[in-house]
Amino acid sequence: MCHIEGVTPGKPVVPEDKIIITQKDVEDAIRFLNDDAQIDFVSVGCPHCSMKEMETIANLLKGRRSARRPG
Repeated sequence: MCHIEGVTPGKPVVPEDKIIITQKDVEDAIRFLNDDAQIDFVSVGCPHCSMKEMETIANLLKGRRSARRPG
């Protein structure tokens, strides 16, 4: 969950510990999360996209369905 000051209700508990994420950590995570599995479907929506982002996607698709690219 993400807390946004002034938006999310309640008072967050901010941990005192700091975690440093390096570029290697990010690259390792990307490699771990990306495999050769076939994608069955993609779901785009709340809470992952804002209304503006949804509008942009809808405008890009313009009522068309997306298709799986050969790969």
